[in-house]
Amino acid sequence: MGGGSFNTQRLSAGVSGREGGTRYRHAQNDDRLSGYGLVNLRAGWQFAPLWSARVTLDNTLDQDYITTRSFDGADYLNAGRAGFLSVHFGQ
Repeated sequence: MGGGSFNTQRLSAGVSGREGGTRYRHAQNDDRLSGYGLVNLRAGWQFAPLWSARVTLDNTLDQDYITTRSFDGADYLNAGRAGFLSVHFGQ
């Protein structure tokens, strides 16, 4: 999946995607795992000289997805929606 971004001198915003296709857990190809698609959003703001903030929202749509399955057949569910805020000082 692709993405896109928008930037000005002080503001930025973007969207990105990640996809995982249908795959199999092991070489025998008898345990199929479904594909998935994720959407991530981000925005940034330079609010003062040398200071900026950024907010990121991963898995924006709170998609349940499986990346692997244990030997006993239990699915490994990945994290749901997650948000992050960072503040940066410097160039």
